[in-house]
Amino acid sequence: LKALRKKLKQIEELKKKKAELDPEALRKLNSEQDVRDEIAALESGAVLESSAALESATALESGDHEPSILEQIESALSIESHVAMLLGPSEKKFRMLHKKLREIAKLMKQDQIVKNQEAKIAEAPALLEDFLPLRSVAMEMDYDENDIQELKARREAAARAAQVAAAAAVANVAVADQVAPKVTSPPRIGIDVGGVLNKHLNDSDSAEPWDTVTDSAAPGA
Repeated sequence: LKALRKKLKQIEELKKKKAELDPEALRKLNSEQDVRDEIAALESGAVLESSAALESATALESGDHEPSILEQIESALSIESHVAMLLGPSEKKFRMLHKKLREIAKLMKQDQIVKNQEAKIAEAPALLEDFLPLRSVAMEMDYDENDIQELKARREAAARAAQVAAAAAVANVAVADQVAPKVTSPPRIGIDVGGVLNKHLNDSDSAEPWDTVTDSAAPGA
């Protein structure tokens, strides 16, 4: 009952819009009387046959054909993709499925389809099965264009703040590199006093040029 009242509220909002409505919005608008009848029936304790079941029975009686996959995709995509912003954690999945179905619909309208495209088109039923529940959730949400614009503004502001923070971090690192003193090792020397650093004990005159040969150094000197 709560969901039906919310849907009725959405219908009232649609009536106030002056812009041209998309097919999904028109369908919702035309369902007003059915929604009111269901609310009245629930409030009185009666059980109403669902409008979906009635539509299905009417279609079978009139001999209407089962909608093709392309028709089902186009019907599913009648919802605007930006409503995904209202779905929280499911937004990414909604956008991914919406994009894939849009690409498949485009392929199906081509004059020629190659083999790898046929494999992509074959995924359509499974993608629709995943997408339709998310679409239903989005359609049931109580929102208007102002809600969408407010969410967009918040995201743009957050993105700008993140860019400013990143630029500041880079600048701070650059300043720190310029200010920080350079650390260098002090110079070291070795002095040989009485052959202490020499393994040949050359304290006296020698024909060996021990003082110019590195091999003459004592181990560890």
